[in-house]
Amino acid sequence: MIGSRYVYRVFRALGLKVERYRDPLVELKALAGSNVARVIDGGAYRGTVSQDFLNMFPSAEVHAFEPQADLYANLVSVSANESRWHVHNLALSDSQGEAVFHVPAAAFTASLLTPDEAFGSARVDKVQTTTLDAWSNEHGPTDVLKLDLQGAELQALRGATSMLTNVRVILCEVNFVPRYDNCSLFHEIASFLAQQGFMLHRLYDIRSLPTGAWEMGDAIFVKR
Repeated sequence: MIGSRYVYRVFRALGLKVERYRDPLVELKALAGSNVARVIDGGAYRGTVSQDFLNMFPSAEVHAFEPQADLYANLVSVSANESRWHVHNLALSDSQGEAVFHVPAAAFTASLLTPDEAFGSARVDKVQTTTLDAWSNEHGPTDVLKLDLQGAELQALRGATSMLTNVRVILCEVNFVPRYDNCSLFHEIASFLAQQGFMLHRLYDIRSLPTGAWEMGDAIFVKR
């Protein structure tokens, strides 16, 4: 204990703070509780988080949304032998229809929003969009919601006001500075979710700019 205190004092003298790493998925599982029947993975990319959800909630269906055609095809392949894993070639938004989708060289940064010039050139695809309300009207209630939509998270949440009444926990990527045109920022998401009865549990994996200002991270929101 004395040795630990000395180490902490040394780090504080250097302007550093040491804190035990908190895994957002571990905490999400604890917050969601038992009897999780349905999980949505919005912005599934290669399906890593979907697979985590399948392991975390062994009785739950996991619905993965991925609008990029090549990534969707990969998800169809890797999910083929898992009956609880369902994939949808759709982008989540606040309206249904067709939309422009911007895909920079780094495919995980693709978005319904126009990326900042720092992302480099981006091709433009056409994708189909849906709202979570429209989707849940057909498929039923959801217990856990994860959104990683590269700045378009607030649009998806605005299309989910009815569905959110049944959601227990939300894991959402958040931006503290604009990285895309009309990018949703943390305070906007937190304010909107507060109106829907959610409170911030904690921020995770925060990435900072060279200036020291926060750029982006993940947040868990829980139903009050």
